[in-house]
Amino acid sequence: MGLKQQLLFQKEAFILENGATLQPVEIGYETYGQLNADKSNAILLLHALTGTAHAAKHHEADTPGWWDDYIGPGKALDTDRFFVICPNVFGGCSGSTGPSSINPKTGIPYRLSFPGFSVKDIVRVQYELIKTLHISKLKAVIGGSMGGMQATEWAICYSDHVNSVINIASPLAASPDAIGFNLIQRMAILNDPDFNDGNYIAQPEGGLATARMVGMMTYRTSELFSKRFERFTVAESSKSAFQKSISRSNPIYNTKAIVLLNVLMRTATFI
Repeated sequence: MGLKQQLLFQKEAFILENGATLQPVEIGYETYGQLNADKSNAILLLHALTGTAHAAKHHEADTPGWWDDYIGPGKALDTDRFFVICPNVFGGCSGSTGPSSINPKTGIPYRLSFPGFSVKDIVRVQYELIKTLHISKLKAVIGGSMGGMQATEWAICYSDHVNSVINIASPLAASPDAIGFNLIQRMAILNDPDFNDGNYIAQPEGGLATARMVGMMTYRTSELFSKRFERFTVAESSKSAFQKSISRSNPIYNTKAIVLLNVLMRTATFI
């Protein structure tokens, strides 16, 4: 068990919401539990901005996931009852096609030539995965933060293919302050000299650390700040401490996808 990868859009190109095309598209995902005979027990679990497909441990010696407390026998997502599918988002670069993937036309990574995409595009890829797995209707789609935005898109775009949707702590549209904070995060990375216009070799740790710290300011209430961040140790305030959880994700493209989301106004401007 572990990361599985599925090639999609092999016969026809994936047309993104902004008109760009990609072919093929690969999606990485992990599963927990067993799919029943009539394929009626599948739950799609969608991660937040810095998450991956690894939602929980598959065995005791496995690397911890981001939702270990809720996935497993007898837990909220009871793997004795449900088949949980957790995909890495399209553009996420942790098993799914994204800016670090090789462009088949050039033989080198896309980097900043990768097309911009929306949350709706992310969900379209997930829908193609579910079709490939021959699941006609999901028991539920669950997501928090950026994952909750995807869950909402499922309710809008594919309501006939899901019984219920659980959106945890995410809006129907990004607020003006969220848009501003996301721009600051992207600029912190883009302006890091080590980023080198996307042609970096090692992770641009300074920009990533700054972006993560800005993000942390928006993810916590004042009460949680008092409990967790009233005092820092030297180790906790180092660049690497903040850089680790974001380095495997794709903050430049994914934060753009977040700010484009507005299910109340379906016209989006791509930048």
